[in-house]
Amino acid sequence: MSTGGGTTIAETKTPASILIFINSVNATQYFNEYKEIPNTNVGGTGIKAYRSNLSNFEFVLDEPVIVPNHHSILLSMMSAEIPYSFYNFNDRNNTIQWVYTAFNVAPTYVLVPDPDNPGGPNIWGAGSFTGAANNFKLENNGNYTAQQLADSIDTPGYGQNPILDLNIEFDEITQKFKIRYDGTTNPTGRITLLLGSGNLVGTSDMTEELGYTKNFIFDYGDPYFEFDGATYESGYTKLDPAGNPVDTQMTLQAINDFFTFGPHVADLNNQVRNLFLRTNLSSRSVMDSYVGGGFSNILGRVPINAQPGGVITILPQDGNVHKLLVRKKAFTSLTLRLTNHRNETIDLNGLNFDVALKLDFIENSKLDEPENIRKLVDVKEKEVDEKTKKKNNNGKKN
Repeated sequence: MSTGGGTTIAETKTPASILIFINSVNATQYFNEYKEIPNTNVGGTGIKAYRSNLSNFEFVLDEPVIVPNHHSILLSMMSAEIPYSFYNFNDRNNTIQWVYTAFNVAPTYVLVPDPDNPGGPNIWGAGSFTGAANNFKLENNGNYTAQQLADSIDTPGYGQNPILDLNIEFDEITQKFKIRYDGTTNPTGRITLLLGSGNLVGTSDMTEELGYTKNFIFDYGDPYFEFDGATYESGYTKLDPAGNPVDTQMTLQAINDFFTFGPHVADLNNQVRNLFLRTNLSSRSVMDSYVGGGFSNILGRVPINAQPGGVITILPQDGNVHKLLVRKKAFTSLTLRLTNHRNETIDLNGLNFDVALKLDFIENSKLDEPENIRKLVDVKEKEVDEKTKKKNNNGKKN
């Protein structure tokens, strides 16, 4: 049984702190750690699995941590070493749905039920496109630079169903992608990126990574790029609430070589901007905007301070800042989960990480029971009445 470090600090009369050093490879139990892949061995069939994700686990202590009477625990993340082996482009954002049509011909859309307003009017949105979409998919998940991503999308050999009729470049000054119809396979025509109407919206599509936000796409529609042999055009297309096609056309200039710049800066780190360590020991000490400002099980934020292939570190002077009040009086195990800002478990692709947790014991102050407000008011009123009565009696004597 552990009640502090085994000694008591004389000045504070509290048990000494406990440090718990945990390497995820020593976990007692993992959760959802296996990946499934097709069995490509000679003569192999079906699916085989291999252990990849060591970022969500339970660790059982040899001895329980017992909090002495009249004490509580302050929990903090003292240090951490996490390999930057996760991918910014993974199964959640490795696909672009697109369709080719003739010049000045929009894709076919229908209005669909609004998932945020069941029973309400139908809207243009995910699943509105009714034709046969092409799915560009990155050949490999990984960490891409902006130019590597652009080359993968419009060049043969870097992914499935590349968009060969587009020319995609990255402008380092504006940090935006710029796109133009180039007609490598079809001299004229239109390419529409189904960023708002495809059936993969919100599952595995890339949107913010290309410089578009979901709100922008919902307001304006799917971006398109076209050429008729003489004129370059681009714009956005969708359906209005009545089901009528709406086409917002852009004005292209020769000064930009007729490229269309994305509306926003490309967010290549959209999937993993920060890391968060979460635990079942967290109490009502952290609020998170992702859950509407409610309380979260976040233990601490881990800023990404390394490049892919490096090691992300939190030093004692960095991590030992925010302390969570743990309301449990005893525990024999704890769960840890490494996530992104969307509370999605981070896949370290087979590697493990280290973390050091610090448990500080504090003595609970004994607070005097607050006086009854109603009683105080009654006493005050009685005093006023007595003073008034005494004053009146003195006046009668005079």
